Amino acid sequence: MKKIPDEGSNTSAETSNNRSSEPLERHPEFFFDNTLVAIQVEKTLFNVHKYQLVKSEVFSDMFGIPKPEGDQPEEGSSPENPIELKGVSAADFTALLRVLYASYFSSNPPAPEASLIVPAFRLANMFNFSQLRAFLLPFAEENLDDVDMIVFAREFDIKEWLVPAHFMGPESLVVGVKPTN
Repeated sequence: MKKIPDEGSNTSAETSNNRSSEPLERHPEFFFDNTLVAIQVEKTLFNVHKYQLVKSEVFSDMFGIPKPEGDQPEEGSSPENPIELKGVSAADFTALLRVLYASYFSSNPPAPEASLIVPAFRLANMFNFSQLRAFLLPFAEENLDDVDMIVFAREFDIKEWLVPAHFMGPESLVVGVKPTN
């Protein structure tokens, strides 16, 4: 620890190596796990902060599994040994990461681009990012047209959206056809 001399003092800065025997407390909001996790999606490699992934129940559980004994490198520990995600597109995973990183560094996160909402929601649902799902749902409702809302509601089993769509009537879903009197 550096000691800064008093104004007018002739003493130079002193360095002390004395460490307190008390353990240091990690700040709950601003102590980041800088561990990077290598992930392969299709033919694309991603190197993502672990603290972003543990917001997902699926990834959190995966990282909680005891490490295998032996000389095997841990899965995800390097680009040579990535965690491989099957059944996910690189474009959807990119959308998820764009929303995750944009929303993480702000107490008032920006609205995601409309093109990111559905693919990010799809993976937030798949990997159980419950807070991200809750964050994205109002944006989906705001940005999707009636037909896309029905498709979205069916894909993600959002029953509250299907009931109003059922009562709208088919004429509101047909594009370019004027109702007859």
